[in-house]
Parts: sequence; structure tokens; C-alpha cells
Amino acid sequence: MGVKNVLLVAPPLIPTSKDSIAGSEQMIYVLGRALIEQGHNVTTIAREDSRVYGKLVSGGFKDFQFHKDSEIDQFYQVMAHTASAVRKFIRCNSNLDVIVDRTCQGLSLQVSHEENGPPVLCCLNMPSEYFLNIHFFNHLREKFKERKDKFIAVSNHIAKEYQNALQLGDLKSRMNIIYNGIVTDNFSFSEVHKGYLLYLGRITKDKAPHLAIKLAQNTDHKIIVAGGNIEGNNTMYQDEGYIEKEIRPLMNNNVKWYGPANLEQKVALLKNAKALIFSRESYEPFSSVPIEAMMCGTPVIAFDKGGTKEAIINNKTGFLVNTYEEMKKAVSKIDTIDRATCTLHVKNNFDYQKMIKKYMELID
Repeated sequence: MGVKNVLLVAPPLIPTSKDSIAGSEQMIYVLGRALIEQGHNVTTIAREDSRVYGKLVSGGFKDFQFHKDSEIDQFYQVMAHTASAVRKFIRCNSNLDVIVDRTCQGLSLQVSHEENGPPVLCCLNMPSEYFLNIHFFNHLREKFKERKDKFIAVSNHIAKEYQNALQLGDLKSRMNIIYNGIVTDNFSFSEVHKGYLLYLGRITKDKAPHLAIKLAQNTDHKIIVAGGNIEGNNTMYQDEGYIEKEIRPLMNNNVKWYGPANLEQKVALLKNAKALIFSRESYEPFSSVPIEAMMCGTPVIAFDKGGTKEAIINNKTGFLVNTYEEMKKAVSKIDTIDRATCTLHVKNNFDYQKMIKKYMELID
């Protein structure tokens, strides 16, 4: 592969860095690192306080606050600002070879088509309702066929959903499945645990951390809840109303509210946990948190839905359940899981080098 000029586009709401609390930002950071190490020229459009490999172009603001009851409107304002940054970059860099977009909105795809820009690797890492509506995609369809744009789905589940939602038909060959990968060397293994359950993620209703807390209480376990600030502001990553109504009433001495965790803190929390409770009841396209937990030796209990079921081997690296009652039974069996098997599973299947190799093939 010759030297490529690559533009990476990250979601603009939280910073992209090795300590990013969300999967898309982590993947952009890791991909930028790998591309730079292989000699390519990389620019990343991300929130202005991001720490990335290569050059950074601001695509979002660190002091941005959502106003209550206007979150959705303001979210699309932020995304429009990011699209504007992509458009400006294309116009000012005629030698740009490829764009890798992880915003989940398909915004770089629209902009590059309008500007006759380079091919886009459009990552599908959110449910299809966040992406272009079929009517808007149809406006791109014919030009899409003339270009080299491709889709990258983070799981087989999400690939099938988008094939149906966008009625891809003869464009199915443009769909590629690449699981998220992690830098496995960053996650240390522990053969023993300290007996607590762990929830790690956004504090929003769709992630259902209240279920994880109730599970701990109903199975006589302590639980650590990490990933959000109980006194924080309303954002797309934390719902103050949900916290007040569903979380705060459950707080007692067996519930430790940890708050946001950087990489070092996250590893310590994961490797010492008895189990990670991945409590989202609706499907998850594919989350990095379960594979991070398993890399540390910690088994995962999750609902048998979406991309999550593609990451966990039932009864070997955790338990996939269909009901809350099954989740309670899984907690009682968690010590039957061999923690070393969890780690080996991630090394063999979800090391970032596997992910990077597939991205490189598409970029080439």
C-alpha cells in the first residue's frame, strides 16, 4: 500500500483519545495510531479537546451543554457543524484519498457525494434509525454505484438491519463486517476477583443501569456503577431525569457510584469485578465494554440480542439471557466460568490488529 491521505471523522460530543469512554471514539483513536505507524498521513475531525495521532481538526466543542427539552435539536446542530468541517476539509485538500466516518449519521457520505470527494468507508455502529432515511439514501444510490464507497458494519446483526432498512439489493457487496477491536495489551488479566458486580457505560434509560443495580441487590452483591456523574448535566450520554427517577432511589451502601473512569481506572474496575452486567434490554449493535471485561478475565452477563451475542460465548465467557430471572440465575453460576478462557477468547478474536488489518485492506 502506498502512502494514503486519510480523514477520520469521529462523533463530536465527547473527546477522542485512548481514554475515550465510548467505543466509536476509541476505534478512531486506535485506527489513527495504526495508520500513522504505517506511514500514512492522518487527520481526525473530532471534539476540539481530543488527543489523536496525526493532525486534529475541531468538529465539536468541549464546553457544549445541551439545554433541557432541546437535546435532539441541538444534537443535529452539532452534527451539522461536523459536516461543515468535513466539507471544508474536502475543499481544501484535493489529494485526500479516503474518509473513514464513525459518526453513525452517514454525514461524510452525503458531503463527499455533494463535493465529488474521495471514497467513504461509512461505519454502521448504531441502529439504522440514526442513519439516513431510505428516501435520502435513494438520492445517493446511483452515484454510490459509480463510486468506491463501502459500508463497515460492527456486527452481522447490524449489517442485516441496514441491508433491509436501506434496501441495498445489488449494493450488498459493499457491506463489510468488521468487529470493534481493542488494544489487548492495555488490559491486564486477573485470575481472582473482589466479589462485586460492575456496570460500566452511559447512564441512560436505554442502557438500563437500574437493572444492574437491582440485580446486585436481589442477589446480595455489591455493585460499582461507573461511566457517569450522578450530579452531571443532561447530555446524550447521561440523562439527568432518568438518574433522578430510576437511579437515585436505588442508591444504598451496597451501591458505589464511581463516576467517569479513564483507561487505567477502567482496567482496575474490570479486572477486579466478579462479573460485568451488560443490562441493556434492547439490542446493542456491538459494544467494546464486554470485550474489555473479558480481556481482563471478567465474564459478562448480557441479554441475548444484537451484536452483543456475537461477542460472548454462552456458558464459556459469560451468560446470554432472555429475562431478568435468567440474569439472576446467571449471577449464581458466574464462578463456573474460567477467567483465562475469557481472555483467550478476546485475544483470538477481538485484538485491534485484526480490526486494523481489515480496515487497511478496504483503505487500499
